[in-house]
Amino acid sequence: MSEKSPLLNICTVLEAVEKIKIYAQGFATGMELREANDQMNFNAICRLLLTIGEETRKIPSQLIQLEPQINWSAIIGLRNRMAHDYRGIDADIVFDILAEELPILKLALINLLPQFSIGKDELGVVLTSEYFKHIFYISDHLKVV
Repeated sequence: MSEKSPLLNICTVLEAVEKIKIYAQGFATGMELREANDQMNFNAICRLLLTIGEETRKIPSQLIQLEPQINWSAIIGLRNRMAHDYRGIDADIVFDILAEELPILKLALINLLPQFSIGKDELGVVLTSEYFKHIFYISDHLKVV
């Protein structure tokens, strides 16, 4: 898969969503998440949210227009805010995003996957990559040629 492929961007976002689910598991509030493990989980999640914003920005507009229920500019805006105002990040807002927005984003990205064709060998490389360990389900949604 080419470094410039929107499929790579989508896979990166889906992997970030899956990792966030793992890192946030077991926490009941944003404050609990932020304070746990010397803020390790919270910092990792914030970094992954930055990644989601950056990768989302690279998805072509003709693709994101297929999922108009997603506020794509808000995702990019969150990335910018988190990158430039680290101390101003509200743990409760982050927690709400994890619980309410990420599942919707994941479904929207999965809905975009049928737009792509990928070779069987290439898919195998993606699915065995250390960067995409948690998105095994993409093969159910891509056109494998």
